[in-house]
Amino acid sequence: IQHSTFNIQHSTSMDMNRTNESSRPPSHRFDAPMPSSASQTYNHLAQKGVMPTSYTYKPIDPSRAPKTAVVLFAAVILFAVTYHTIYGLQLDALQNSRSSPSSMHYSAMKAQYQYLNRTIQETQRLNTLIKEVSRPNFDQERNPIILPPELSNLADITVPIDRSKDIPFFWHVPRSGGSLIKNTAAYCLDLIQASNMGNAIDKQGADLPELATVVDTQTGAKFLNIDTASPEGLDLAKYKGSVVGSYPGLGVIISPYLFHGSMNLLNQEHKGRMFVMMRHPIHRAESMFWHLRSRPDTGPLVGDSLLLFAKGPVIENNWMTRFLSNKMGGELTPDDEAVAREVLRTKALVGLVKRKNESYQRFKDYFGWKINDANPQKIDCEEKYLEWGWLKSDYIPVGPNSEEWKALKMSNTADLRLYAYAEKLFEAQGALLIDGRVGYVEPDPTFIMDQGNVNANPEDGEMPAFVESSESNVIDLISSNLINNMNN
Repeated sequence: IQHSTFNIQHSTSMDMNRTNESSRPPSHRFDAPMPSSASQTYNHLAQKGVMPTSYTYKPIDPSRAPKTAVVLFAAVILFAVTYHTIYGLQLDALQNSRSSPSSMHYSAMKAQYQYLNRTIQETQRLNTLIKEVSRPNFDQERNPIILPPELSNLADITVPIDRSKDIPFFWHVPRSGGSLIKNTAAYCLDLIQASNMGNAIDKQGADLPELATVVDTQTGAKFLNIDTASPEGLDLAKYKGSVVGSYPGLGVIISPYLFHGSMNLLNQEHKGRMFVMMRHPIHRAESMFWHLRSRPDTGPLVGDSLLLFAKGPVIENNWMTRFLSNKMGGELTPDDEAVAREVLRTKALVGLVKRKNESYQRFKDYFGWKINDANPQKIDCEEKYLEWGWLKSDYIPVGPNSEEWKALKMSNTADLRLYAYAEKLFEAQGALLIDGRVGYVEPDPTFIMDQGNVNANPEDGEMPAFVESSESNVIDLISSNLINNMNN
């Protein structure tokens, strides 16, 4: 057929050249007769049933090909321009929504994206953590820890708080946000405070035989006329006529001595509600050095070198673990550490210095504390102590690979493990604190926790779990005695 078509075109061209029809180009003669050779071929194919029986030959018009190409090209260009215009408008709209935080559409998309990115693994990790801290701590013989009876005047955190009777008891760990609680309680929340501030303001009030309120004439802050920062002061407070916890309007008790404070300041009628701010033990020890060094009465004791301080007799030895287990001297055992963990788990609402704003708000919600919103000074007061008034370190912290860090770690191995446990408690309590209580889940008998990992050192796996301590840095705990006269 292709060969015949070629012959048709060739014959047609020859015939048209012979006709000399200059007025009409041969290519435009659509009614030209079919050449004989092509006609014979067509008739033969028609008889075979391949071609239709009627046919009018119309040769291809060469002038139409360029026009068709132009039309197709224009259509492609028009489609491309339309597509990029619409796509560009969509991109502009998306960019505008991203640049406008107030856009509800973008906010909804962002919230959905963040929600979807909370992976199943994270949920499983939180559930596992809750199961872990919901289980009691065990001694070396696999028996659940039973807390000392001296702490019976502290309410369990699993029991709903009774704000008409229960007294907030802040366990003050030195250099761990104590000033934040003291200052906000006294100057922002207007709470009557039992600490060491009353005796510092009014020396004569300390000698009164009964409890009384001491008012700071400059600020209007109110304190009780007792000293809760020393064992001697706690003993004296016990004999001031009535139980401190029953004092009308008392807002908070602040003391580093948990056992003494529980026995001397509280009773079964007015139980304490323990809460605490905790700080990484190495950072706390480093802060303690610089604080003692800046004081004229303690500066000569600590010297000018953090490394020498870390290796010397003044350095504290696992301060938090010892004060929670009430073991001030001798070598700490796994049972002592288990007691310290159990006290935090069952008695304390845990806060972290590194998350001080969240911790402070959690304390306020738990105790029902509120500031006077009608007084702008009270609003500025909280912002001051939480933000711009927060005391920043005026020294460069040491790094984990430094000799100072390694030396400080030797005296804080138990506290490092305790702090790692406290971080878990902080996260779990944030999810479980509802209606004034922490609702730990029922222990799962199928859940197996590696008790060996509880005592694992979170900072250095090569360090032995328990380090024997010398007489010089354990028995006296010189730095612990120094804090009796500190305000932070």
